[in-house]
Amino acid sequence: MKTRTMVMTLGISVGLLVALAAQAQPGAAPGPLPPAAGAQPLPSATPPAGAATPAAGEPAAGGLSGVSERALPERGAPMLEGLEPEAGGLTSKEVARRALAVSPSVREKRAQLAAAKEKITQTMVQFFPRISANASYTRLSNVVSSFPGASVGALNPGPLSIGPCPGNPGANCVLDSGGAPLGASAFVIPTVPSQWSLEAHGSIPLSDYLFRLTDAAASSKASKESARLNVEAQKLKVASDAEELYFNWLRSRGQVSIAKSAVERTRARLADAKASFEVGAISKADLLRIEALVANTELRLNEAETGLSLTTGELAIVMEDYHPSYRVGEGIPEPGRIPAADAPVPQLVAEAHAKRLEVHAIEQAIDGISHGASATRSGAFPRVDGFGDFFYANPNQRYFPPQQAWHATWDVGVRATWIINDSFSQTSAARELDANAQATIEQRRALLAGIAMEVLNASLAMTRARDALTKQQTALAAAEEGYRVTTDLFRAGRATSTELIESESQLLVAKLGDVDARIDLAIAAIELRHAIGRDITDANRTAQN
Repeated sequence: MKTRTMVMTLGISVGLLVALAAQAQPGAAPGPLPPAAGAQPLPSATPPAGAATPAAGEPAAGGLSGVSERALPERGAPMLEGLEPEAGGLTSKEVARRALAVSPSVREKRAQLAAAKEKITQTMVQFFPRISANASYTRLSNVVSSFPGASVGALNPGPLSIGPCPGNPGANCVLDSGGAPLGASAFVIPTVPSQWSLEAHGSIPLSDYLFRLTDAAASSKASKESARLNVEAQKLKVASDAEELYFNWLRSRGQVSIAKSAVERTRARLADAKASFEVGAISKADLLRIEALVANTELRLNEAETGLSLTTGELAIVMEDYHPSYRVGEGIPEPGRIPAADAPVPQLVAEAHAKRLEVHAIEQAIDGISHGASATRSGAFPRVDGFGDFFYANPNQRYFPPQQAWHATWDVGVRATWIINDSFSQTSAARELDANAQATIEQRRALLAGIAMEVLNASLAMTRARDALTKQQTALAAAEEGYRVTTDLFRAGRATSTELIESESQLLVAKLGDVDARIDLAIAAIELRHAIGRDITDANRTAQN
């Protein structure tokens, strides 16, 4: 918008130049004027002495017969400089490539993609069998573990009886089933103060495999795909903006070119006016108006150069080039090479909705949230885990009485767990995700509407740009013909230097208008291509090449 405003300002300035010049002329076309001090003498506005003056409409030599020709001023035909392509210069695709390489927004999206990939890893690890290991050493204080009296024991299992004692038949003893007498001895449980243990525990989330694994994996994968699509969409946006910036930079160079030419020609007009004032051909007020016009034209040149510095700085910023010195490597595209989108707007909108990566990214995000809600909701139900333990300890607690020795034992089982509070919290969390999914669905609707508006605006801008280019080409053809006729008249002495400068200025304005219209068409084509999503195909083709 700033660039287009500057173009209008320059056009108004040159238009004022022409109008003021017409006001500065004292009625009839002035005759030959003496040059101002330090100024290059301008050719006479009247035929040389002795030359015949042709009648109105009569051709002269070199276009007007019977009249000797004058040489044109040394400055030559007006041209727009600085827009010609040079080998090794900057192109729109090169700007896009370099901007993509350093774009912070693309790097941010790539970081989000890396986070989404790690989220998938975290999700899958949650369903792996959980294995833990433990090694410990414990020192116990000394205690005495004994019972009062003594413990009675039998050598052989079976019923007890009373009979003569072996070796002493005169006495009776309590005998076991094998006839051996029962005995009594003191009973002491030994204490092992130093205890060593190595333990391993494993569990398998059996219920999660049935109710959560599928949804959790689908949620993580959808989030990753959404992040990947956002990266690609951001790359297309950065590339499109970079190409537009390149052509706005070309526009700024054209504005500087016409502003310089306008300054050059108004200064020549001022020198001519000073000479006319010296001989009394114009008034002081007319001279002051020309001087004001020169000052305004120089101001417009400063504004144009500021605009060029701005667009050059913007190029340097997006490419992170801190020593900018750019040459033009790509000129303004020919209108015939810019593809037209002649389909109706509803058809273009439907194509954009089907192609734009932002739409696919938000659809993947919705899918991921929905699967996440399903996985969370299953957490409200009891869970079943298979478990197993391995113990290698000294002393091992499963051996009695305790022994100062290493023994290995193990156990396996199935455990059902239901934490009642989790039923409420997990259900609430699932509802929260459902609400987030609904909010994202509404965001998708807003995105589709925004894309439709973007396509509509881009399509209208494309139509306006083509219409404007057609009119500018007509204006340029008229200005070129007007300049040719004025040049012939000047050579024949039938046009003044002021009229020649006015014709040159009008031609410059027409050329800048044509350049501006071509750039508007190129930018409109870039915006429409991106709005529809056709730059995806271009990006894929570039990647393959």
